[in-house]
Amino acid sequence: MKNILIAVFLLTTLPFFSIGQTENSSENVAYAFGVNFASELNYRTLKVGNEYQLSQPWEEYKYAQDSAAFWKWGFSTGANFSVIWNKKSQLQLGLNYSNNGYQTFDKEIINDTMGFFHDYRYKLNYEYLEIPLKFKYYIGQGTVTFNGTAGIIPKILIRATTHKTQTNVTDMYTSQVYDNNARQFNVSYFVGAGLNINFSNNSMLSIEPSISSSLASVDHNSNQKAFLWNSGIGIHYQVRI
Repeated sequence: MKNILIAVFLLTTLPFFSIGQTENSSENVAYAFGVNFASELNYRTLKVGNEYQLSQPWEEYKYAQDSAAFWKWGFSTGANFSVIWNKKSQLQLGLNYSNNGYQTFDKEIINDTMGFFHDYRYKLNYEYLEIPLKFKYYIGQGTVTFNGTAGIIPKILIRATTHKTQTNVTDMYTSQVYDNNARQFNVSYFVGAGLNINFSNNSMLSIEPSISSSLASVDHNSNQKAFLWNSGIGIHYQVRI
């Protein structure tokens, strides 16, 4: 919670600092509407929770969990509204749908002599309604410019599910889906840097690699704290209105 409050404070003060540095800012203010889509690699990192509930040392527990985890594809898409203070800065508020998460696998040996086993794979999906608040700063002039972005993304959980698939040595395949006990609200920080193509009709196309991470654990597991990471490339089209 402390990290979330600090992030909210920093982001909400940066735009006002920028306004204060801009002369005649009221004459330069403009507005824009945009749509965005980002393709992402999703993963999770672990931090220690309640060590007294673990049956083994934390380092061994974390190694076992990390060894079985790997990334999955995710995405986010939505629309946004921007207040453009001047040619170099703007504040952007959006509304997105996102699908985040990660995957794990496990092989359980049933009979060493016969070599019979079950291969389990788990895909954890976290679907969110996001309200990103981002501050953008632009560098350069002309058709091609560059930008840096920093912000926070409040997330309201829509649904958290685990997709379990099982395959055994005889190629029998089964699948199950069940709900997770996930945190209903979270906040992620966001950092990106992009390239922008400015068109003559007051519109702009942006391509922006970025990284983000949740500031609080995504679930209520007391043994561990799991933080979701997203790294990807976003495409944003914006038109001044």
